[in-house]
Amino acid sequence: MLCRPQWVSLGWLIWLPALGHVHVQIGYRDNAWDLHVYDFDSGRSEASEMVFGVALGARRPIPADPRFEAFLGRAGSPVWILPQNEVEGLLNLGVGTTGIRAGVFESNLLRLVLRRLEGPGDFAVFSNGSLGEPVVHLASRDGISGIQDRLNVPAVSGHLHVNWAFTAPGDYVVGLGVEGRLVTGGVMAVSETVEYRFRVEGPKPARLRSPRRLGEQAMAFTLESEPGGVWNLETSKDARSWETWIQVTNVTGTLEIQSSDLRHSEAVLFRAVQLEPAPARDGMGILRSASAVSGEPTGRSDAALEGVSHE
Repeated sequence: MLCRPQWVSLGWLIWLPALGHVHVQIGYRDNAWDLHVYDFDSGRSEASEMVFGVALGARRPIPADPRFEAFLGRAGSPVWILPQNEVEGLLNLGVGTTGIRAGVFESNLLRLVLRRLEGPGDFAVFSNGSLGEPVVHLASRDGISGIQDRLNVPAVSGHLHVNWAFTAPGDYVVGLGVEGRLVTGGVMAVSETVEYRFRVEGPKPARLRSPRRLGEQAMAFTLESEPGGVWNLETSKDARSWETWIQVTNVTGTLEIQSSDLRHSEAVLFRAVQLEPAPARDGMGILRSASAVSGEPTGRSDAALEGVSHE
C-alpha cells in the first residue's frame, strides 16, 4: 500500500511511496531492457514518475564495527536504512525480474550496477550475512566502480531484498543499470542508466515558539524538537549574558513549559540550548530569536527560534 502525497518538481507530478512492497524491476524482451518500478498493490510505474520515501524511522547509528564503518562512515553517525527484512512503517524495497525466459542469460544471472550518484551523502546496498556481517554490493564511499559495485540478481523469477543505506537526509538520484551475458553469441547485453530518486527524511528543525501570557505574571512556551532531547531554557535582557531558568526533557517532541515566576518590566529574551543528544557537528545546538539576537552563535549549530517577550 502506497502513501502517496503529491510532489511537483520540474513540471512533473511524482508519487512518493513511503510504505508497502515495491521493487526496482528488471525486464528484458526482444533484445531490449526494461527497468521500471513495480508496486505489488498498484502495479507498474516508470522510474521517472516515482520518488522512494525513506522515513525518519529508518535512521539509526552506524555500528561500532569496522566492517560497517568501511562503507558507511564513523561509528555513531546517523545512517538511514530501508531494511532487508520488512519493518512496519518503512518502505519494503526489493529487486525483481519480469518477463525473462529461461535460457536467455548465461547462468541465469544478471548484475544490477551502480553507475552514478547525486545526493548529500553516501549510498550503499548490502545484505545481511549468516553471522550478521554486512555483505556489500553497491557503495559510493570508496568511489563508484562498474566492476565492484554490482548486485547479482536471478534472471528468471528474480526476487530479492537488500538493505538500502543513505548517510544524510535529502534528495538522492541513484543511477542504476543492468548487465547480463546472452547465451546466444555470448554477447554482454548492457542497459542504459536509469535514474531512481529517493527522498530521505531528516529531523524537523527545533522551534521554541513565542511565549503566551497566562495571567499577570505567568507565561507558557512550546518547545518542538526531536523526541528525547534534553534542553536548558535560558533568559537574557541583552542577548549577551544568559542565565539558565529550567532544564527539561522533551520526551514526545512537543513540550509545553509554564512559568509563574518571571517578571516582565522590560524586554526579556528566551532561548533553548540542547544538551543531549548533541548534534553531530559541534556538540551543542542553539535556538535563537532572529528578531532579537543578531549574528550567528560562534561554533554552534543554528536552528529556528521564536522567543521574545515584551511587557
